[in-house]
Amino acid sequence: MPINLARIDDRLIHGQVITTWVKNHDIEQILIINDKVAG
Repeated sequence: MPINLARIDDRLIHGQVITTWVKNHDIEQILIINDKVAG
């Protein structure tokens, strides 16, 4: 599966933003990588 959209940011993803991305880009999977969230 190719990566079609990537965002590198110090903020986590806001629900309204990700909802729009999922609809507009036919996103099947979302990965949030953050040391504090994983910890």
